[in-house]
Amino acid sequence: MIDVTHLTKRFGGLTAVDDLTFGVAPGEAVALWGANGAGKTTALRCLLHLVPFAGQVRIGGLDVRRAGKAVRRQVGFVPQALTFHDDLSVAETLTFYARLKKLPGGFDFTPLLAQLALQPHLGKRVGELSGGLKQR
Repeated sequence: MIDVTHLTKRFGGLTAVDDLTFGVAPGEAVALWGANGAGKTTALRCLLHLVPFAGQVRIGGLDVRRAGKAVRRQVGFVPQALTFHDDLSVAETLTFYARLKKLPGGFDFTPLLAQLALQPHLGKRVGELSGGLKQR
């Protein structure tokens, strides 16, 4: 569940997001659609409390200002510009990021790989993947 109420983000005199209010119930999907520079990415950064903002955002019942780290553990965010080590394989990349996130050793990625249809690509170098596969 996501509840956004009167979300506003200003950069000096520029209002990037103006009084955004919406809710997303469990099982629903939502798309932020707009022209370049409309504030879509800024709104997402606010939702994860990566930047300060006015208004209120609750994700999974948690206030992102008070429990931002806990919220970010539950939410996936794929930025426009992706940075990976192109010389590592997909399997090596998963292991690398699992260590960064302090997942237990031997973490079983099998269900995730199946869901994302990445199993056939485990041995490929990240630099060989399409942009869409990298985002997965």
